[in-house]
Amino acid sequence: MRLLELWFDTQYRNQPWSLISIIGLIDVSLSIHKFPPTICRTLRTFLKYTDFKAGELRYTLLFVLTSFSIYLPHKHGRHLLLLVVLAHRCESKSTSSDRILNIKRLANEFIYQFPLLYGDRQNVISIHTIMHLPESTINFWWRL
Repeated sequence: MRLLELWFDTQYRNQPWSLISIIGLIDVSLSIHKFPPTICRTLRTFLKYTDFKAGELRYTLLFVLTSFSIYLPHKHGRHLLLLVVLAHRCESKSTSSDRILNIKRLANEFIYQFPLLYGDRQNVISIHTIMHLPESTINFWWRL
């Protein structure tokens, strides 16, 4: 996940969004994090976030990243919450045209803000794919 790399990679340690200096504190706070009962396996130590499997990244996005918003600068934390809400909306058990419109708005706002907060150079293809989440959600529900 690109945001984890931006926050925790040492090459970005001088950036305002960097959390590398407090990764140990974040790891401790996540070790006591309460997950929903539907999650069978808890996350490995966050110090090894680069080794996370897809399921661990999904859990991180859905249930952990909101905790990060207290460590990030305010505007970066609010931007992160857009992504978390977007992910929850996409994972919903039902859908409607209003929900799809909301997903599209959240995705567009997240994508618009990303280069403003992290710079054009960081605006890579993994961020661009978020633009396609509304269509993917429609396609998923259409097949059911």
